[in-house]
Amino acid sequence: MKKLSQHLTSAYIEAMNTLSGKKSRQCIVVYVESYDDIFFWSNLLRPLETDRVYFEVMLPSRTSLCKGKKIALSNDLGERLGRCMIACVDADYVKKIRGKIIALGGDIRFESRLTGICLKEDEPDRGQQDLSPGALESKKYLTALKINSGERMICRRAVIAPGNSARDTFRMLFDSGVQMEAKPFSVGVRIEHPQSVIDLAQYGVEPNGEEGRLGAASYKLSYHSSSGRGVYTFCMCPGGYVVGAASCEGGVVTNGMSYHDRAGKNANSALLTDVRPEDFQDADKNPLAGIDFQEALERAAFEAGGGHYRAPVQRVGDFLEGRDSPAPGNGNQRDLSVLPTYRPGVRWFRVTDCLPEYVTEAMREALPEMARRIRGFDMADAVMTGVETRSSAPVRILRDQNLQSVSVSGLYPGGEGAGYAGGIMSAAVDGIKIAEKIIEEITADYNFS
Repeated sequence: MKKLSQHLTSAYIEAMNTLSGKKSRQCIVVYVESYDDIFFWSNLLRPLETDRVYFEVMLPSRTSLCKGKKIALSNDLGERLGRCMIACVDADYVKKIRGKIIALGGDIRFESRLTGICLKEDEPDRGQQDLSPGALESKKYLTALKINSGERMICRRAVIAPGNSARDTFRMLFDSGVQMEAKPFSVGVRIEHPQSVIDLAQYGVEPNGEEGRLGAASYKLSYHSSSGRGVYTFCMCPGGYVVGAASCEGGVVTNGMSYHDRAGKNANSALLTDVRPEDFQDADKNPLAGIDFQEALERAAFEAGGGHYRAPVQRVGDFLEGRDSPAPGNGNQRDLSVLPTYRPGVRWFRVTDCLPEYVTEAMREALPEMARRIRGFDMADAVMTGVETRSSAPVRILRDQNLQSVSVSGLYPGGEGAGYAGGIMSAAVDGIKIAEKIIEEITADYNFS
């Protein structure tokens, strides 16, 4: 005999929401894999809640921790999921998803890169085409994709969901006549503090002392500068490391990461200032001007680091005072409370050589104010590593009310790289919206009833 919990489905939750009344907040049940994931996904989903929708995060099994992952990965749970019941799982679930896609007739292509799109001028037979004046004359229609500069994949519809650093794809689409525009994004540095300083500021105690119950603390800070620019922290990594993320020769780009145990000595996050299309040269004429802007900063960081993909670093105290940071040794030997974690290495110098003055001035103004919320945030020995330029895409691929490119019918730009999301969850939601639109179109094309 099945337990009641085994009968719970998305349809069941949706029926419960209906009984609660139209004005009541609607519940979406979220199944996760472990108790640690409850905290993680609750924080991630909370900003998406509204006065109409809230999330209830739980394990599939409340009686045994080890059953959570097993059930979350099972087909039984998958069949029960839907609009009001979802599963949030780790990367190992990708293998399961891949198997499901293949079982449904899909194909996973490895070592494959989109290198071109094939278009035609004449209008195909489609039921839901835009017939507004001038639309047919200005739009082209997708007929195929070019893979690895050789293979042609015939298709009438394609979802383009690039990463925010897919510069080769952006340039290819632009050269193919796909309309896009420059958009605001943010640039800055990675800032590192002793994790113990962050723990003490957030908890008031050391987290791993005798009690041992608290993990490495995190933070999220923002400040509106007098120039009107926003300064904020992003992608905070407790007990983490600053890592290289360059994708082009002769450029330095930083990012951050934490291992599962979050046991590193340093906490780090991006410290960013917003930049706008009017900051880029010829952005009104060149939608890719933001990419050129990014690449210029990354080349400057490469040069400031002395080559060999070393990154320039500067102590916060020196940054605030407007002076270079001398390297330890050579008469400057002293105990450092923060050692930079970036590899393959660093050069003690100044990060101001890699960033526009309006960015560094906004950060100088923000740091002491942020320290009022996190004591020690502006400590002299904290380390700034340049540069972080890839927080979000510098372009937006324009699309219409049907979520298709305004210039290429059948091309659906989506997600963060296309300029329609700001992270993992919002990108996933955008993908769902596109899938629903495509289903609507196919249903209309084939006159399903």
